[in-house]
Amino acid sequence: MDGIEKIFELAQKISTERKADVFVDYNGHINGMSIRIYREGWRKDNVADHWFRFLIDNFDEDEIKPSYVISFLQEILDGNDYMIEIGNLAYIRK
Repeated sequence: MDGIEKIFELAQKISTERKADVFVDYNGHINGMSIRIYREGWRKDNVADHWFRFLIDNFDEDEIKPSYVISFLQEILDGNDYMIEIGNLAYIRK
């Protein structure tokens, strides 16, 4: 559960300390999470720049893991401009 708490912590920090807005949703019917990131902040009719969805307890080797999302969010919080690979599903762009 520590990873899940870290995701909430980073999302709150990014949304208050950076231009970006992060939305974190818990999906109880599947014990999963979805995270949407708006790099320039949320606005009506905007599509998220990045979107992750994963199951908390069960994931395959090729799926997004909480640790990938934590790394991704930490890079945004740190203000890094370079791209990083997160599995084969997402990357940071600035």
